[in-house]
Amino acid sequence: KSLGNVIDPIEVIDGISLEELHKKLEEGNLPAKEVERAKKGQSTDYPDGIPECGADALRFGLLAYTQQGRNVNLDINRVVGYRHFCNKVWNATRFGLRYFGDDFKFPGALRLDAPFAWEDRWILSRLSHCAKVTNQAWEKYEFASTTTATYSFFLHDLCDVYLELLKPRFYGDAEQGASDQEKRRLEEDRSIAREVLYICLDWSMRLMHPLLPYLTEELYQRLPPSATKSRSITVAPYPTAVFGWVNEGVEKEMEVVGEVAKQFRSEKASLGLPPGARPRGYVRHSE
Repeated sequence: KSLGNVIDPIEVIDGISLEELHKKLEEGNLPAKEVERAKKGQSTDYPDGIPECGADALRFGLLAYTQQGRNVNLDINRVVGYRHFCNKVWNATRFGLRYFGDDFKFPGALRLDAPFAWEDRWILSRLSHCAKVTNQAWEKYEFASTTTATYSFFLHDLCDVYLELLKPRFYGDAEQGASDQEKRRLEEDRSIAREVLYICLDWSMRLMHPLLPYLTEELYQRLPPSATKSRSITVAPYPTAVFGWVNEGVEKEMEVVGEVAKQFRSEKASLGLPPGARPRGYVRHSE
């Protein structure tokens, strides 16, 4: 404690300035010499104080640290990063809710024989994998693995890929000049996309609830009605893997597409093109 590196969890949850940290040292029972030493340590570790992170971000961060053993060398910047993740969960979920409209009601389950789009089959496979890994981690008390699995799915799979691929399906101009039959097909496609998105958000909230209890409860209550929705996420069943969703072929295809996109971005940066530039690109396939 004389090093100034012992902090109260409330200071991480609510935030505290460097001056207030110094003041708490002076109110303690440390000798004056150790108080000065502790102040120097605090000035080095927290030059701008400790920003407000919230209870969920601290909980998520501490669980992510459990793989290190009993002693936790907490990095405040990492907890701040999880606060940003919480903000991402909030904003992405609110953004996804816009796709449902006022009259949407989830039927309670997906039809496995529905004409899913390629990205639908991919995200459902990734969601089933996340549920499988998370349940296995809980059984083994590997809490850090649960944070990694849910963080990776929500941020990288759902937000970075799937939500972006949904935009053309909902906001595209394919209906212009389309026949009645084509318009019906497009509406069915949007209906399926809404149901898949609902499953992704619903499962994400339930998978992350033990890690982010306050945030997930709030967002769960904002989901549209469903035949299987519980009155509270605390009594909702925990999701388990659905083997009918597993599709390794589609996942490998997405890896190829992701690598192609990565190479295009790298080449664009190396040529010094502005971010808004849309150059024509070509892909040569080995087959």
